[in-house]
Amino acid sequence: EARHTLAERSRQRELLTRTLREHRAKREILAGAGTAAEARLALLEELERGHEGYNEAVRQVLAAAQAGELVGIQGVVGDVIEVPARYEVAIEAALGERLQWIVVNTQEQALAAVEYLRSHGAGCATFLPLSSLSAVAPRTATPAGEGCIGVAARMVRSARGMASVVEHLLGDALVMRDLRGALKYSRRLGYQARAVTLAGEVIERSGAIRGGALAKDAAQLFGRKRELEQVRAHLDELKRSLAATWEC
Repeated sequence: EARHTLAERSRQRELLTRTLREHRAKREILAGAGTAAEARLALLEELERGHEGYNEAVRQVLAAAQAGELVGIQGVVGDVIEVPARYEVAIEAALGERLQWIVVNTQEQALAAVEYLRSHGAGCATFLPLSSLSAVAPRTATPAGEGCIGVAARMVRSARGMASVVEHLLGDALVMRDLRGALKYSRRLGYQARAVTLAGEVIERSGAIRGGALAKDAAQLFGRKRELEQVRAHLDELKRSLAATWEC
């Protein structure tokens, strides 16, 4: 009986040692993954703070607003719109350079920002006063027909108070599945609306067609914001999992 008890204790010790070793290995894996996620998060946050990908004039204005040198600056269009991953390429194509337009409250604040850029020799930027938008009715497209997914403005979410920005910039754009279908649809409508495909091709109201091989970083502005949220969520999950290993 004593021999049996000793063997049982030895077995339990081995089991405990193996369990502790497995928990230690799991903690090391989670800690390593957490370190990598923290590094990626820090990089993405730095890119966001520095507005990497925007032109220098836009960055200068945003920096001046942060420093209190300019007032009424709400941010760039790309920062006040949230886009589902599936439509990122299409929406960036539909917006084009307007992604970098700077939203301000009033025309006077826009003029002040223009003067700031002129006096500092910091280049040019486009400003979109919210007070002007309220006085101009946006163009609105009506989706119908095969291959039409919907109005671009209905596929995005905007920050509070920015719905008019979305309507004016995307209300006249229809998201289509492919270029041939978009061209056929546009001809049938008499080019009364812009058409943009999921691949990022655009047919303008003038009939002009823009397309080709997109850069590898296409949709990088919306994609970076999405990745930032994903990495934050992943890091939180890793921290919870790591904490749980210490409770076992």
